[in-house]
Amino acid sequence: MIASGSALAFIGAGVTGDLQYPTWKELVAYLADQVKTLRGNEIRTDGLSLTVDAVMNLPDTDILAKTQIFKQSLAEKYFEIMGQVFGPKERRPKPISDLVCLPVKRLLTSNYDPSLEDHHAIDKKPPWICLHHETEVRTFMQDFQNNNYHRHIVHVHGRYDEPRYLVLTERDYAVYVQPLVDQFWRSVPVRGHFVFVGWSFNDADLAQNFRRFEMIFQEANPKTPRHFAIMHPISEIGGGSNCPAFRRLIPI
Repeated sequence: MIASGSALAFIGAGVTGDLQYPTWKELVAYLADQVKTLRGNEIRTDGLSLTVDAVMNLPDTDILAKTQIFKQSLAEKYFEIMGQVFGPKERRPKPISDLVCLPVKRLLTSNYDPSLEDHHAIDKKPPWICLHHETEVRTFMQDFQNNNYHRHIVHVHGRYDEPRYLVLTERDYAVYVQPLVDQFWRSVPVRGHFVFVGWSFNDADLAQNFRRFEMIFQEANPKTPRHFAIMHPISEIGGGSNCPAFRRLIPI
């Protein structure tokens, strides 16, 4: 699938772990500390009084609600924090450089950081888009299967330098019902073949788009998988088409 050059890679946070960007849980804890520092432990949200400690004691299943509360509490400071936390890093780990050298047509990522862009050579750095860039997204949906359409990096949940559009909180995920975003996820997974790398599949809102279309294709042709995942450390991927990782793709 990868060697054919026809795949789209979907990159998750596991790929950029060496750069020490925070996990979702670590980010929530950091936001909680920032709220305490700037606002104190007693906060109000949607007219209710509560404490930061009480919010952090909510179950992990309520992580979107936690981030929503802290985003409201931090107000404009939230956007500044997110831009700083997920900004560029100077390090260039070889596994990420190996990944961007794979012959995939497009790179999609749920990450907010610019690491995929930055690990390309300066003269080969591809353009990036987010799903709120209406003109570019429509062009991508129309042309991404065209071999002459140059490589793009698509940040499906936004990018650090446009922090107001980041998809992180409970209310942010409402973006999935917006017509253009809905059209994107109804089009690209049907027409393209994805290879997932470093993504945990724990994002239910995002995963349901793939599950829905996977059921459709399984009904039509159950013996032909459409999307795949590399279930190996990223350091094993380099080495071209003879790399064992190419022969150990796991259909999902």
